[in-house]
Amino acid sequence: MGFLKKYRFDLIILIILIIFPIVIWGTMKPLNLRFGSLWMVLTSLGQLTALVGTVLTAVSMMMQVRLCRFMQFLSKPSTGLNVHHYAGFFGLLFLLFHPLFLAARLISTSLEASFTFLYTTEFINLIGLIALFLMILSMYTTLFVARNFRFWKLLHQIMLVAYVGILYHTIFVYSDISNSLILKSYILGLLILGGLAFAIQKIQYYLKPKVVRDEVTC
Repeated sequence: MGFLKKYRFDLIILIILIIFPIVIWGTMKPLNLRFGSLWMVLTSLGQLTALVGTVLTAVSMMMQVRLCRFMQFLSKPSTGLNVHHYAGFFGLLFLLFHPLFLAARLISTSLEASFTFLYTTEFINLIGLIALFLMILSMYTTLFVARNFRFWKLLHQIMLVAYVGILYHTIFVYSDISNSLILKSYILGLLILGGLAFAIQKIQYYLKPKVVRDEVTC
C-alpha cells in the first residue's frame, strides 16, 4: 500500500500509456476474431505482450534522463530512475513472453514448427530475437555480474543495440501495429522519444567535468 501511495502519480501515467495502445488494438477487430480459438488467444497474447513490453521499454529509456525540471513533476526526484529500473525489468519480462506465445500456437501443428519459429532465420524476426537476447544479457550483467560502476556502465550500453533492434523490428515486421496508423505512430513515437532520451543523457554525461560525471544530482 505504501508503494502505491508513493508512486501513485507515476503509476497512473504508466497505466494510461499502456492502456491506450491496448484499446486501439482491441478496436481493430471484433473480440471473437481475437479470442475465438486457442490459436487466436495465443496470437493475441503474443501481440499484447509485445505492445506492453515495447511501451515499458520505451518508458524505461525515457526515465533514465536526469532532467531536474522534469523530475519535479514526478513523485520525488529519484522516481525517474526507479521507474527506469522497474519499467525496464517488466518490459523485458513481457517481451520474453511475446515470441513464446507466438511459438506456442504452432504446437498444435508440430513441436518442430514451434521450435523452428524460435530459431528462425527470417531476418526481421531474427533481429527481434537478437534484440531480446541482448536485453537479457544487459539485464543479467547489470544485476549479477558488474560490480565496478564503470564496467557496469559499459555493459549497460548493450541495451542501446537491443533498443535499435526493437525499433527496427517494430517498423518492418508485419503485425497489427503496421496495419494501424494510429498504433504505429504511437509506438514509434514512444520508441523515438526513448532514443532521444538516451541521446540527451549521453550529451549531459559528456558535458560534465570528469570528476562529477558519475554523480547523481537533481
